[in-house]
Amino acid sequence: MRNQAEKDARAISGVRSVDNQLIIEPSMRPDDEEIRTAVKNMLEWASDIDASRISVASKDGIVTLEGSVNAYWEKIMAEDIANDFTGVQGVRNRLFLTTREKTADSDIAEDIRAAIERSYAISNESVAVDINQGHVTLSGIVPTWYMYREVEEIARHTHGVKKVTNQLSVE
Repeated sequence: MRNQAEKDARAISGVRSVDNQLIIEPSMRPDDEEIRTAVKNMLEWASDIDASRISVASKDGIVTLEGSVNAYWEKIMAEDIANDFTGVQGVRNRLFLTTREKTADSDIAEDIRAAIERSYAISNESVAVDINQGHVTLSGIVPTWYMYREVEEIARHTHGVKKVTNQLSVE
């Protein structure tokens, strides 16, 4: 609910930033074992993620994910899944990427730029993409939060990406 409230606020025309200070007070407070079991089950039900390589722990409602995934987007997806369970107060994402092949930064940049060009909603000239050893930094100015999220999603889902830092501004 906290994340959705922030997304809703960002979707309002003219909003340039959101300082989400909402505190979640669930009516039902599952204990840490219930949280751990539920998050582990949700990860196992996600057909896109190999949950057998992910361990889940919970202490005071803070979920810790450890293990490995094949792609950066899987790491983010696992965190999003963990955040969705009632009672989760936060997630420590300690998953690491296990990639057998190294993708050249120039290839990653080319793939991201090509995907941005294919997107009807994004002006390619307003977004800079810098890559250093698979770590992507996005910068520039976009007119809407939709475009902000779209560019970040493109980067997250690009083969070879290890991390995404989004420094785009919405104006």
